[in-house]
Amino acid sequence: MLALVKPNFLLVLFLVSLVTLSCGNSTEEKYIELLEERLSETSFGTEELIIEDLTTEQVNNQIIELVSFLCPSSSKSLLVRSKRLSSKKWLVNISFEMPQLDEYGFPFVHSESEILRVLDGELEVDPILKLEFPCE
Repeated sequence: MLALVKPNFLLVLFLVSLVTLSCGNSTEEKYIELLEERLSETSFGTEELIIEDLTTEQVNNQIIELVSFLCPSSSKSLLVRSKRLSSKKWLVNISFEMPQLDEYGFPFVHSESEILRVLDGELEVDPILKLEFPCE
């Protein structure tokens, strides 16, 4: 009888080991799948962080909106010109006619030029905010 118990015991031990090992593989596979999903999510997130360069039109529109807000009387004759100096710098020229006239009857023109930086795809307008525009 002892001879029959020993092979049955070995058979049961073998089956338990087989089941344990097969379960371990599925857990490892699930873990690997989770890691792969996490990696794909992370790489997808970096694709969204690609920052597009600003266009001249975008820069001009931002400056026009800001100067029109700061000095509403300038909005009628406001002229903004911008030039890209590098991917992170823009030269911006702001000019507008003032209500005062010179000795020949022409309006005075106020003109300012500033170099603005680009950080994280956004134009830094702090130098424009620090300008003192002659507004009414």
